[in-house]
Amino acid sequence: MKLRTHRKIVGSTLVEMVLAILIVALLIGFISVNVEGILRGSRMDRDISQFVNALRRTAEQAILTRESYIVLIEVTDGYYQIYREPSKKELKEEIELLFPEQQLLWSYIYELQDGKGEKQYSGDFRLKASPSGWSDSVLFTLTDEFDQWRYVRCDHLTGQVHISRSPLALPEVRENVSMSEPR
Repeated sequence: MKLRTHRKIVGSTLVEMVLAILIVALLIGFISVNVEGILRGSRMDRDISQFVNALRRTAEQAILTRESYIVLIEVTDGYYQIYREPSKKELKEEIELLFPEQQLLWSYIYELQDGKGEKQYSGDFRLKASPSGWSDSVLFTLTDEFDQWRYVRCDHLTGQVHISRSPLALPEVRENVSMSEPR
C-alpha cells in the first residue's frame, strides 16, 4: 500500500514540475518580448535626444556668439550637420563646423513640415539659427521600423526645441497684430 502512495506522489510531483516549467517558460517569453520593446524605444529615444540636443546647442551657440548657424538636414537618410553661416567674404572651404555630419541611426524623418505648412519627405532642408531665434518653425515627425513615433518642433516664436511622444502642432502666426488696437 505504501508503494502505491509513493507512485502517486511521484506522478503528481512530475505533473507539477512540468506545469511549473511551462509557467516559467511563458513568463520568460513575455518578459523577453517586453524587454525587447523597451530596448527598441530607448534606442530611438537616445537617437532623437542626440538630434534634439544638437538643435538646442545650436540655438544656444547662436545666441552666445551672436552668429548664425545652419542646420543642414538630409531628410531621406537622416544625416545632419551644423555649421556657422559663412559671411559673404569667407570662402566655402572655411566653413566652421559646430557638429560634424551625424545621422539618425534608429529612427528616420517621416515628414518635415515648415511654418508655412509645406511638407517635405526627401531632399535637403536648411534651418537657420540666429541670435534672434530660428528662421522658421519646423515640425519633424520621426518614426522607426517598429512604428514608434516621436515629434520634434523648433519653435520660431520662442526659439525653443520641443520633443514629444504625442503629435505636436506648429504655432499659428498671426498677421497684422496690433498691441494698441482692440479687436
